[in-house]
Amino acid sequence: MPRSFHHSLHFEYSLFPRKLKWLFVGHVLRGAAQQMVGLFVPIYLYLHADVFLWWGMIPFSSHWGSLVRGVLIVSVYYIAMKCVEFFLAIPMARVIRMLGLVKSMIVGNFMLVTFYIALSFTEVWPMLFFALPFLAACEITLYWVSYHTLFTVNADMSLIGREVGSFQFLDKLLRATLPMLGGLVAGTLGFQTLNIFGATLLFGACIFLTLVHETTLSFTVNWKEFFEWCKQTHVRNVVFGFVGNTINDVSKEIWIVYVFVFFGTIERVGYAYSVVLFLSLFISYFMGWYLGTHKGKKALFMSGSLMSALWWFRMFIQSVWHFFVIDIMDRLVASIFVPIFDTMFYRASHGKKVFHFYVFREMIISLTGACFWCAIALLFILPFQWIGVFMLASIGTLLSLRMAKDDA
Repeated sequence: MPRSFHHSLHFEYSLFPRKLKWLFVGHVLRGAAQQMVGLFVPIYLYLHADVFLWWGMIPFSSHWGSLVRGVLIVSVYYIAMKCVEFFLAIPMARVIRMLGLVKSMIVGNFMLVTFYIALSFTEVWPMLFFALPFLAACEITLYWVSYHTLFTVNADMSLIGREVGSFQFLDKLLRATLPMLGGLVAGTLGFQTLNIFGATLLFGACIFLTLVHETTLSFTVNWKEFFEWCKQTHVRNVVFGFVGNTINDVSKEIWIVYVFVFFGTIERVGYAYSVVLFLSLFISYFMGWYLGTHKGKKALFMSGSLMSALWWFRMFIQSVWHFFVIDIMDRLVASIFVPIFDTMFYRASHGKKVFHFYVFREMIISLTGACFWCAIALLFILPFQWIGVFMLASIGTLLSLRMAKDDA
């Protein structure tokens, strides 16, 4: 263990880096809103599959049960959102250029507030469902491209592992009880009240983001540059890493639907997620100290391989205890994997065109997500369903290990 661990000033720096303090606070509050509200969006869509009256127009849809219909609605929403995100990435980059990074993050948060409000009224006006993918796609690009760019520019690359680990510790510390709280609010007071809680947290995040210093960079991005970037040999493993990690992340989004089907109520889903988050809390922070002096490749390969295996083990869940054992193990292993993976792509992005890197990253993620959600929809129409999803998730997790091959 590094000697600096025992130095209180270094401990304070790792938790609150001078240039990243307000960015951290604003981002943690946004993460809290997403953990409390965004976590349950797939379940909300799943439960409202019957709102759509055009099932009769689809051949063979009469043979689909509530599970298939629910998953198809979730899939269609995410496919639409990812397609919009991909094609709007370059135009949104121009918007970020006009607004600046900090204002873009704030606008992104306000668009997420609008998303929550629109979601609250979809039961009254089902046509609002068609606006949700557009709102989500715009806020994702505006916020995440700007956030990652600001973090990379202001972070100390010699301490990047500690800063990534420190943020994830703070993030999980605040988020740990939120799934339980969100599940209780949604189950007792309804999703509309839950969305109000989420909007309040986002307003708080915007207040702290106004304290973040703006950064001036090269913001000119175009399609030609994106295709040329993808062809470069030295970024090929980074691209494959993003593709694999996106498959794993998308699988976690459909996994929440599986958990809801398994437990039967939203409240139980919230309890389960909070218990798992508490048990994996501290590993994220201590992994940052490990990354301060190690590249972490061995730990990435070991944790990634185990995460891949755990997707296979999910096929054999038959009881509550099976679920908790597998999901707790997955969270613990992810607490090792995620900080290392994030540290590696932050290192890969550092340079003169850091903004371009994150625009291209969002485009890779959105295109991969759209394709994978199409695969999920097909798996549920065909008789493969959860087994097919878990198999693809396992393969995708292994593919994310390609990120380590180009980590200097």
